[in-house]
Amino acid sequence: MAILTLNLDPLDVLFFRDGQAFTSGGRAGSGYPTPQTLGGALRSHLMEAAGCDFHQFGDDIRSGLTPRDAARRQSPALEAALSMRLRGPWLKYDGTIMLPTPVTVLRVRGGSTLVRLDPSGQPVPGWRDSGEQGLAPLWPRTRARTEAAGGYLALEAMADFLAGRTPPTDGLVPANTLFAIEHRTGIAVDSTAGTAAEGMIYGIGFLRLRPGVRFVVEIETDAGVPPLGDFLLRWGGEGRHVACSVADTPVQWPGGPALDGSLAVLTTPAFLSGGWHGDDWHPLAVACGEGQAISGWDLARRAPKPTRFAVPAGAVFYFASGRDSVLERTSLSAGDDVANGFGCFLKGGWTYA
Repeated sequence: MAILTLNLDPLDVLFFRDGQAFTSGGRAGSGYPTPQTLGGALRSHLMEAAGCDFHQFGDDIRSGLTPRDAARRQSPALEAALSMRLRGPWLKYDGTIMLPTPVTVLRVRGGSTLVRLDPSGQPVPGWRDSGEQGLAPLWPRTRARTEAAGGYLALEAMADFLAGRTPPTDGLVPANTLFAIEHRTGIAVDSTAGTAAEGMIYGIGFLRLRPGVRFVVEIETDAGVPPLGDFLLRWGGEGRHVACSVADTPVQWPGGPALDGSLAVLTTPAFLSGGWHGDDWHPLAVACGEGQAISGWDLARRAPKPTRFAVPAGAVFYFASGRDSVLERTSLSAGDDVANGFGCFLKGGWTYA
């Protein structure tokens, strides 16, 4: 098995659509790119490099073949391009990976001090336990009023969280330090008259990374190393490009030992069969925030992908000792979602609050 780490440096602003309708007079804003958006772009690049007949490939998919079988009909190189598994994308700032702050890291209101939530070690008045699979309450180690910390944690600060400690304040980076949404106004053009279409004024927000910020993705394959060097990749809408290059060193991901129990922090969104848990695993406690609607366009089938709701990155799942076998996996998602980069997580430990 080979793992490549790619750096992606935008050459301009980027645009990643959300699931909202885009109409005249409306405003569409770019969000953070989802794993499937990058996976589709990278696979399309590798398929083109392998000499894919895209018309034949689409016909085979629509006839009922799986993408892997359709690729195998053309060439081993094309099959290898579709066999790769992705992890990411993540932001990298000043040489350090930046991960969405776990939702159980809070800030004392009106200050900068950080606190963390962990399962309560004492009964909580009013908390109703529903039995064997009941959830434990999460509790802070302070009586001060708190609010969501937000932003991103540097990888070194995430290592503190995984070790059961509260991350240092200077390890928290606000989102606006890493990127901004740049708003622009545009008009639709009447293709017949060659003039502005009446009433078709719209607003659009592009994702602009700050200086020194790039994206990083890992590619894992057991079918031979993909033929990647320095190349340009079209990524997202509006035909924008990023410059891709293979990193000199792989990412050194931190982890933490199980303490009173183990935990998992999502670093990419995850589709979970149980909504907030899996079919074969159930956490002791969980903090997952609002679901993230993810859809897209299936080029091979010429149809929209169904909208699904993912648990967002930064969600934290707590497991009791002896009930954490799911953490031996590489992803909390399943099936094709794993290969597309969903459900990536880091493993750590927690102690009772």
